[in-house]
Amino acid sequence: MSDVIEFAAPLGPLGRIAEMLALRHYMPNLIRVRNQYIKQVAEGNLAAD
Repeated sequence: MSDVIEFAAPLGPLGRIAEMLALRHYMPNLIRVRNQYIKQVAEGNLAAD
């Protein structure tokens, strides 16, 4: 399985600046953490909330 994530910040030029400064680093980390959690739940190592 693979995830394909596309995102775009609102607010035109300000949003593009935010993407460059923060979101390009934040989003991949968020997806990695999310995938770890899903894997642990699926393998029965963690209870789902």
